[in-house]
Amino acid sequence: MHNGTILITEDKDEFRTIYGDRLRFDHYDVLDAKNGVEALEILKNKKVDLIITDINMPEKDGYQLLAEVKADEKLKDIPVIVMTVFDEGEHVKKALELGAADYLVKGNHTPNDVAAKIAAILKSKSAV
Repeated sequence: MHNGTILITEDKDEFRTIYGDRLRFDHYDVLDAKNGVEALEILKNKKVDLIITDINMPEKDGYQLLAEVKADEKLKDIPVIVMTVFDEGEHVKKALELGAADYLVKGNHTPNDVAAKIAAILKSKSAV
C-alpha cells in the first residue's frame, strides 16, 4: 500500500527523522531536503504529493520555496504545509498569502496530528 510521496524540507535532522518515520508508518514515501535549494532539485526529478517546509533554513528559506513552487506551472498544485516555530500572525498571513495549504507551529502538533492533517489534505485534493 502506498499513500503518496511527501517531501520534508527542514534543516534539522531530528525533525526530518521523527516526522519521516511517522509518515513511513502510514505508508508514505518520504523524501528529505535540508533547504529550499535541495527541495527544488528533488521536485525537478520526483513526483511529490505534498510538501512540508520549515521557514527558517539556510540557502533558500521556506517562503522562497513556497513562492517558487506556487509560481511553477508543473508544481503549483502540490499542497504545501508550513511547519515552523514562528507563531506570530504576520508569518501565518504571509505563508497563506503565498499559497500554503496549512500553517502549523512546531511544538503545538504531534507527529500524529501532522499525519492526520496530511491525510485530510490529500483526501480533499483527490476528491477534486
